[in-house]
Amino acid sequence: MREVYVIGAHTIKLGKCLNQSINDLTASTVTSCLKDAGKAFP
Repeated sequence: MREVYVIGAHTIKLGKCLNQSINDLTASTVTSCLKDAGKAFP
């Protein structure tokens, strides 16, 4: 087994996102995690 590190994290308030699709929620979370990690997203 190898070591892994969490370098970015993000949470959403589910109650406020009931009108968004799972694709929209995933895109928002991934983008925010990358931003938190200091990584660029094209």
